[in-house]
Amino acid sequence: TVHLKSNRGDPEANFGQRMESARQFLRHVKRMKAVYGRLKPVAVLLAGDFNTSLDEARFAADHTLAMIREAGFHWAYEGVPFAERISLPTRQRSRFPDTCFDQVFTQNLGRPQARVVPIPNVSDHMPVVLTLDLPPRAAP
Repeated sequence: TVHLKSNRGDPEANFGQRMESARQFLRHVKRMKAVYGRLKPVAVLLAGDFNTSLDEARFAADHTLAMIREAGFHWAYEGVPFAERISLPTRQRSRFPDTCFDQVFTQNLGRPQARVVPIPNVSDHMPVVLTLDLPPRAAP
């Protein structure tokens, strides 16, 4: 799970910090797959508050999410309409629109679909649920 750089401060610096976090994560995954992939198949789940969105023009220069997808990760909101993946709804007196900052990516876990569960007044973010169909565990 991750919680990438907030949007406070300079947008360009924020974008750079988030993209560097993604680069470090992707390098780590590559190294772990090189080591453990020789033993058995490796699957990866990456989820959390990315503080960026594929839907808003203000994040057009932030390529964090695109980098992860280009590295072969499945975006678990693929095909989900925007209205059904709003994980951070607008609050009264907020200057920010509804958005989807809470992202879920998988690799080697099929193409599962994430869903936002609208439970108000628990957090400023809505919970996100992902159901995975894993193969049965082999007997030792």
